[in-house]
Amino acid sequence: MKTAYSYLRFSTAEQMKGDSIRRQESEADRACKQFKWRLSDQTFRDLGVSAFRGKHAKQGALSIFLDLLQAGNLETGSVLILEDFDRLNRDKIMTGFDIVRRILETGTDVFCTLNWKLYTKDSLNEPMAIMEMIWRFYLAHEESAKKAYRSKENWKAKHHGAENGTIMTKLCPAWLTVEDGKFIPIKERVAVVKQIFAWCVEGHGINSIVRKLNQHGIKPFRSSWNQKYIYEILTMTRVLGELTIRDRDKKPGQVIKGYYPAIIPETMFHAANNAIRARTNKVGRKGNFPSLFTGIVHYPAHDSTMVFVDKSNSRKKRIYRYLVSFKGFKGLKPYVSLPYDRFENVVLSWLREVKASDFTTKNDVASVIEELRQEDHFLAARIEEVAGTLANIKTKVPAVMNIIAELEGRREVIKERLDDERRKQTTPAIEDTKRLIDLLGELDGAELRDMRERVRQRLQTLIERIDVEIKERERRDNGITEREHYLTITFRAGITRRIWFGTEKGFGFFHANGKRKYPVSDANMVKGMDGGFDK
Repeated sequence: MKTAYSYLRFSTAEQMKGDSIRRQESEADRACKQFKWRLSDQTFRDLGVSAFRGKHAKQGALSIFLDLLQAGNLETGSVLILEDFDRLNRDKIMTGFDIVRRILETGTDVFCTLNWKLYTKDSLNEPMAIMEMIWRFYLAHEESAKKAYRSKENWKAKHHGAENGTIMTKLCPAWLTVEDGKFIPIKERVAVVKQIFAWCVEGHGINSIVRKLNQHGIKPFRSSWNQKYIYEILTMTRVLGELTIRDRDKKPGQVIKGYYPAIIPETMFHAANNAIRARTNKVGRKGNFPSLFTGIVHYPAHDSTMVFVDKSNSRKKRIYRYLVSFKGFKGLKPYVSLPYDRFENVVLSWLREVKASDFTTKNDVASVIEELRQEDHFLAARIEEVAGTLANIKTKVPAVMNIIAELEGRREVIKERLDDERRKQTTPAIEDTKRLIDLLGELDGAELRDMRERVRQRLQTLIERIDVEIKERERRDNGITEREHYLTITFRAGITRRIWFGTEKGFGFFHANGKRKYPVSDANMVKGMDGGFDK
């Protein structure tokens, strides 16, 4: 008795709710009863898998069947039952025929229940049988191509309607609902989203935000608050009212502005995302005394970052803290360190002395952003114009393709510059940072540790990097060698300042004209933790 293997396939999950499985299974049973075949318990199924792109023949159950067949692990002289050749392939016509040829050449027959016909190895020598198989693959491909075209045109129409204010689908962000064909914000949920952004800008990480939502008993939009969903809320531009169209590979494409009601100002959105980027790969240690400068202090002489190291002295019952060149710490360069408490107090005290007027560049930044936006719009229109020309030609002309590639490259550069300028525009206010620094001297214990975490997050959104240079000089009066530390602080707003401190109390800084100002009194320096800076 010949063994029969059944292969079932349908394209979409919705078809599982219909009659597709029952129909294909019942027809396979009927064929086995009529021809006295034994239906194998080993059934091959590709459910919800399209055959238009041929992926099922490379990754799905069909690929497994073909591999077993080629390896000789299926019974010889068997038969494959399927509804029609379109179950095997809807891709290129000869690709489908090649699959059938491979099966038949092994001595395995193919039976189609739709036209109730058996195809054998001998069919490959019959011109009419070959023409029939090719014709059936052509019909399958043509049908799928038409469906794909109609679907594409349908979505194009929906996208065009979306640009003009028509809702494409009722699916929408959790803080919106649909009423009378319009998106309506849900006030309570919008307030929650705004609070999430406010916490992020204040310096709270995603884990901290999840904890605060749960501590406040705020009802989650989904089953629970989690890091992934909070990250989506903070980073996806739906809060700005934008809809991003994605292709079948989930890659972002066209952006439709104004599709949703905007609930977050653009400046706050970029400020939150700048804060997230600043925290990336700068987790730092989770101790009672977290460093405020994790990941942003560099020692250019070693081409290395500087890491936080603490050492305890049991005899003096004191903890000594240092910033150490990472390469020096690992023995790749000479060991170089500077007192952390001294460094922290100098930087924080200098920040308290900085005037807000030193950071008033936002008007200039706004004009640059507007110019870049206009240039981006011009390039987008130019790309669309050239693409239209290419479509009319109906062939890929290398010169035109090169123009499009060049324009897209220029647009990517513009987008990068826009991101840089937006980071400058959304830099936290120095006055807000000063208020957080002042609180360090008023708290202790767990409250102080939590505040240090907040200050660290704020500094990382304010400061891009601090470069340390160490010089040694010999005093004229006693010949003792002293060290001077020069700090070049680069702010995310694009401003660079230099300060310095030596072994004596106080610190100095350089004026914009390069002249050095000698030490400022450290009477108001910020009090550290566990002794901090010795006055």
